[in-house]
Amino acid sequence: MPLAWYLQSRCNEVFLAFYLDAFDKLRINRRPSSALAWPTRVRLALNSYAELILNFSVLYAMVPGYMWQCGTQRPSSFIDLLTYSALTITTSGGGGFVAKHWLPQLMTVYEVMCGLILLVVSFTIYTGRGLSKRRAG
Repeated sequence: MPLAWYLQSRCNEVFLAFYLDAFDKLRINRRPSSALAWPTRVRLALNSYAELILNFSVLYAMVPGYMWQCGTQRPSSFIDLLTYSALTITTSGGGGFVAKHWLPQLMTVYEVMCGLILLVVSFTIYTGRGLSKRRAG
């Protein structure tokens, strides 16, 4: 159980850090709260994205098999769960498995939210800001 708490806290930490940083970057005429350059921010976002996929995969592996609905199949390997996590965080869905219990359903929704914050909000803002600085410079 301590592993689950740790992984969930890391997911929360990544989500909150990028959420706050992304909206900090949207403020105009305000001193940045960090001196990180935009390429570093993009690299951190992509590393965190990969970490979230792995963390959620391990968390899904801790969910009992009866909480999944997938016809006659259940996730039978870590690769199944890694694929499910990667497809979930990108919001493309699929993988052949569906959570039928409220716990993995909430985990899935939270993973989608984390993916949106990292890819859509943070990555777009960081890349847009970085490219605009390059063009202006």
